[in-house]
Amino acid sequence: MEWNPLGVIGPALSDEYLGLIPLILSQENKYNLESFLKQFMYQKYGLEYRDLNQVEEMEFYSVINNISKIIFD
Repeated sequence: MEWNPLGVIGPALSDEYLGLIPLILSQENKYNLESFLKQFMYQKYGLEYRDLNQVEEMEFYSVINNISKIIFD
């Protein structure tokens, strides 16, 4: 819930991202998770993660690392 790449405000935040949980949990490892999130966010929301600025890149990989610690460690 800390990651909010779309800037969703209020109760819609949880509704918007809750559907991602089963998809995230189905990933086999950190690298699949990274690839999945990049592809999903592009296909669903048009966010491209190949041209990240430094702050966005740090935030994205922080999210990947935090999720990975929870589900893969």
